[in-house]
Amino acid sequence: MKRRSLFWQLAIGLSAMTGLLWLGAAAISAAVMSHAINEAYDYALEQVADRLLPLAVHDLREPHERRQIEADREDGGEFRYVIRDPGGNIVLNDGDLPETILPQITDDGQFDTEAGRAYARTDPRSGFSIVVLEAESERSEALFDGGWALLGPLAALLPLVALGVWLALRLALAPLQRLRADLAERGRHNLAPLDPASYPPELTPIVGEMASLLDRLQGAMDAERAFAATSAHELRTPIAGALAQTQLLAAELRQHPAAQRTAEIERALRRLSALAERLLQLTRLEAGFARSDTEIDLLPVIDLVVRDFVGSGAPLTLEVEAGAAPKGRVDSDAFALVLRNLIDNAMRHGDPASEVVLRACRDGTIRVINAGPVVPPETLSTLGHPFVRGQTSASGTGIGLSMVRSVVEQTGGSLSFLSPAQGRSDGFEVAVRF
Repeated sequence: MKRRSLFWQLAIGLSAMTGLLWLGAAAISAAVMSHAINEAYDYALEQVADRLLPLAVHDLREPHERRQIEADREDGGEFRYVIRDPGGNIVLNDGDLPETILPQITDDGQFDTEAGRAYARTDPRSGFSIVVLEAESERSEALFDGGWALLGPLAALLPLVALGVWLALRLALAPLQRLRADLAERGRHNLAPLDPASYPPELTPIVGEMASLLDRLQGAMDAERAFAATSAHELRTPIAGALAQTQLLAAELRQHPAAQRTAEIERALRRLSALAERLLQLTRLEAGFARSDTEIDLLPVIDLVVRDFVGSGAPLTLEVEAGAAPKGRVDSDAFALVLRNLIDNAMRHGDPASEVVLRACRDGTIRVINAGPVVPPETLSTLGHPFVRGQTSASGTGIGLSMVRSVVEQTGGSLSFLSPAQGRSDGFEVAVRF
């Protein structure tokens, strides 16, 4: 089942509810307006009857002044009327009023007829009566114009209401976005506690529980790192002692048939010593020392590491592109550790007859390239995890690239593996950028 966004559920729900309430209020206003318009038209109908009836009676009594009432009739063209004598007979008809509605009108007052709204009034002194019929289109047109003038602007404002709701929700839910960003920054190298006081009261319980969880994770990881560091440190002394005794034994048994076994024990102890040393380095990195608060120039560290390798006779070439000035917020010791591991891996697993190339690029990327067989894509995707090694017969612990990845993650950099290397048909390339 597809999950709906809480933001859009609130936005659509609030917009729809606001629109319905607004339209309901507009409908009530339209009803009040309709009542007011009807009252105004009814009053106008009564005023017309009160004005026309005395004129009609005078016209009947003074025929020579008939033109006067006809003129008055022309002035009020939206009304039609008839005059009846005291006996109920029609003595004057403007010619347009349908006589079929007259039997329906027996008393004075307002009436609704099939032809429209009508008003009847009797003169108590003369006994004459008048029935005035209003043109239905006039009242309907007024009601329509009034309703459209009321509802039209409201309907046009509904998109603005939806936009206002959207903006209000964005502002109201901003603390959730900030909480999500704060949690996204947390990881195994950053378990800094959250401050519940910096969030709204509604989020305080959630932030408090998350802060408690981060504290527990920090404690568990600290205990794990302390155990690994202590174990590796405690192993160094007995391993060094065992290695020294093995070397003495190998010197004594140089011509003995057991000398080969002694040599194997020595190699195993050396690998174990190297593994303990790498574990200590990895534990130190896991403690989060790799990131630096200030940006440093990486070229001096590169020169120092390259001189160490070249001085020991390693086949290493340094290439610095024109204008290259790599920088990064990384501890210089951690960066040197990264370079040493990458160069050592390149020499250990590459073609021994080819040189390893360390290239500082203009965009700040540092590349370590060696010749050798192409590494399959499925193996590339697993490199960088602790104790994971490619298909190689060379010695190693499987921790070097893991340490490199740890430094890159702590400093927010990028790490990529390519095989074959760029511009080559074979080889392996590691690209690091801080």
